[in-house]
Amino acid sequence: MSNEMIANGVTEKLAAWLVAHRWEQMPEAAKAKAVEVVFDSVGAMTACSTLPEVKAIVGLMNEQGAHGDCTIIGHKGSTSVINAAMCNGGMAHGNEVDPVHATSVGGHVAAGPVPSALAIGESIGASGQDVLRAVVLGYEVGGRLMTIFYRERDYTKRRFYHTAVAANISSAVSAGILLGLDTQAMQVAMCLATYQAAGPDNMTKDPVHMGKTFQVAAANRNGVTAALLAHKGCYAPTDILDGTHGLFDAYLNNPEAGPELLDKLGDYYSITDVMHKRYSAGTPNQTYLGALFRLLKDNAIKPEQIEQIEIQMPTRGVKRVPTTRHASISALKVSAIAAATGKLDFYQLHGPQADGHLPHGIDPLGHRLHRKLHQFI
Repeated sequence: MSNEMIANGVTEKLAAWLVAHRWEQMPEAAKAKAVEVVFDSVGAMTACSTLPEVKAIVGLMNEQGAHGDCTIIGHKGSTSVINAAMCNGGMAHGNEVDPVHATSVGGHVAAGPVPSALAIGESIGASGQDVLRAVVLGYEVGGRLMTIFYRERDYTKRRFYHTAVAANISSAVSAGILLGLDTQAMQVAMCLATYQAAGPDNMTKDPVHMGKTFQVAAANRNGVTAALLAHKGCYAPTDILDGTHGLFDAYLNNPEAGPELLDKLGDYYSITDVMHKRYSAGTPNQTYLGALFRLLKDNAIKPEQIEQIEIQMPTRGVKRVPTTRHASISALKVSAIAAATGKLDFYQLHGPQADGHLPHGIDPLGHRLHRKLHQFI
């Protein structure tokens, strides 16, 4: 049997499992993690609701005059389900504080299913249990997609922002579960969501967080739109995760990657591998920040005593965090702030920023340390 034949049928098999899988069949570990993920995500959305990139999206959506009963977290009034998904989706990855997926080396999986499940759930009056089921299943698809993308994508020649691409589909799955889609309609929803997926990964040039925030906001809008269209009976090809001309062919040039999505379905749950961040910074920064704070504390080192800081990290992290300009991702900036102040929190990273520099309010010592940082693979 050819690899192409093996890759056929993935979309249908995955959709059939998703729509049939009940809350009662899920292990307690997955259920408990779903609660943690929702709480952590809502906390991230609440904090990020104040950020300028999010305010711009919320302002634009409000200008459209859409009416509905859905909440925009941290803002007054209500709006349509699609607008709420977009606004809250932007907040869910409004900075780097949202939970990530350990198996896919830090993918922002939760930012896809959680905002969409909350928006659709509120719009139809779903129970908390139904929303949590949708989060588990949306996360299942997002986590599996992200794991494949992280391993298979070319980090230099064909790079794309996998978080945004996966979030389109995981959003559609969560929304579709709550809408009660059958197998074929779920296949259609995933296809329509994939049609809208983008993901250019040039955000290292972004002095703010708009590239990442907007792509995830749009992914939630797209996924909810796809599920609603499928719910109305719209049709699209039902094999978007299969073989030639499908998702993996388009993004990875590997049409046979799909069958991995079916591996150990119902035995392993992606959401059990969620990782909650200690610091409000990008995933590659978490480990060395913990080590830096430990060194400063155990040796009673004062900032003015520091002559140089060297950072070692995996190659993949080096391809992003040294050159990214936004303070919550840039290794040089978060390390300088941490060393100069002895802490690192959300508010230090999100004051008004001078383009390409540390946030305002960081004293000259922080700027001196910024110049003395060196990174090694």
